[in-house]
Amino acid sequence: MSQVITNFTGVDTTITAEYTPGTDDSYGFFIFGIQVQKAFETGVSFSTSVSLGDFSTVAVEESHLVLDGSFLLFNEFGVILGPDDTQGLKIIGSIDENVACSDQNLNFDIILTHNEDDPITHSISLTSCSDATTARVEALKSAVNAVMDSDDVTVSLVGSTSLILAFNPYWSKVETFVLEEYSDNVYALTNDTQKKAPFHFANGATALEIGLGLSGGATVSANVLDTIEVAASIDASISGTLQFNSGSVGQLTPLDTWFSNIKAMLNASDEFHVPDFASCTILVDGNFDSSVEVREPFALDVPASFQGSFASPFDLNLLDISAVSLRRPDIQFDIDLPNIGDIGNLSFGDVVQLLKLSLEFLVGDPDQGQTVESCSGGLLGKEVFGRSVFLYKIPILGISACEFSGFLQIVVDAIDQIVNDCSECNDPDAPKSTFTVLETKLTSLLQDAVGGDPSVDFTPSSDDIRSSLDVDLTLS
Repeated sequence: MSQVITNFTGVDTTITAEYTPGTDDSYGFFIFGIQVQKAFETGVSFSTSVSLGDFSTVAVEESHLVLDGSFLLFNEFGVILGPDDTQGLKIIGSIDENVACSDQNLNFDIILTHNEDDPITHSISLTSCSDATTARVEALKSAVNAVMDSDDVTVSLVGSTSLILAFNPYWSKVETFVLEEYSDNVYALTNDTQKKAPFHFANGATALEIGLGLSGGATVSANVLDTIEVAASIDASISGTLQFNSGSVGQLTPLDTWFSNIKAMLNASDEFHVPDFASCTILVDGNFDSSVEVREPFALDVPASFQGSFASPFDLNLLDISAVSLRRPDIQFDIDLPNIGDIGNLSFGDVVQLLKLSLEFLVGDPDQGQTVESCSGGLLGKEVFGRSVFLYKIPILGISACEFSGFLQIVVDAIDQIVNDCSECNDPDAPKSTFTVLETKLTSLLQDAVGGDPSVDFTPSSDDIRSSLDVDLTLS
């Protein structure tokens, strides 16, 4: 049957059935179990780019989003082959103040039977009557308690007119016998018989589990004038599970009791509250990992990264009201910023390479014929709206920015000379020079090129977050 239902519905279904024979101490029972579960996963991916004029482009290079989930429901139910030991039988009457008392007395019998034992008869007699509803109930209660134990029966008024005689669950059969001369009584009591059924329905263990997960990632890049390019990547996932359990596997509880236990889950003072009868928890876990890298003009070998995750899966007991209001998830973060240490400790060769990269960003790659004079490479060679802005003649002055920046060629030539003469740039084992040596060499080369009294000053600075190197160059 399990396979037939699975094939018909497309939902994994398992059905079980078991019979346990009775003993001297317990009734036999049939117990049935049904479990349905379903899992799903769906995902999307896309890439796109948006051009912001001639200045920049923003692109989603790759992205993906995956949603997965699962659902499981398990329930046991059964039939116990015996009367419900928790069920109390009831005899129902009615009180109507519009019916006036007569002078007659009320005499009737209550007959109690436990299983196959001999019945026990109690004769009830009322010798007075009142027209007030409350007084009528109290009169009947006194008459009943005069001959019966209060543990065996209680008399109560439900609503404004319903009279209830509720009997101890011990009794499997209850009868009332009213003589014909008292059939028209103010309590509307008649000849009645109530007895327990030889079987009753029950529920066993119940389990509900719902799981959801969401994961995704994307890489977004921004390019400005094909010169500066920055990319950011992020991957994240979060998952959660809701679990509800009640009862115990293989143990049946009469339905009335089971529903009463469920209703009393959050009320410890309720008589039907059972501390370990049910549980309901939420479990949440997740993490994310993001990074930012500069691709051009200074490609970083190690991108800046930002990571976060739950220190441990966050679990919450939904049946503990105090915990629900006080618990908070513990999320930890790990930020890793790439660094090259204290920039003041950079070697002569390190700084030379930085200067070379800076000039290539500004002027271009000389190996490809890109020079200051041609304004054909680097930032100087970029076009905006189809025009090379650095070649545009400035009105009144009559010169372009490229012509005005011709002095950069002097610096380019000087740095090229230093790169060519830098033995430690390509040999990590070569002796290390200091900033002072670099300042002296660059000053000397500039002085040979332009004369006068040029000055070069390197000022490194570092703190816990960043390192910087200021270069002050003066041609005079």
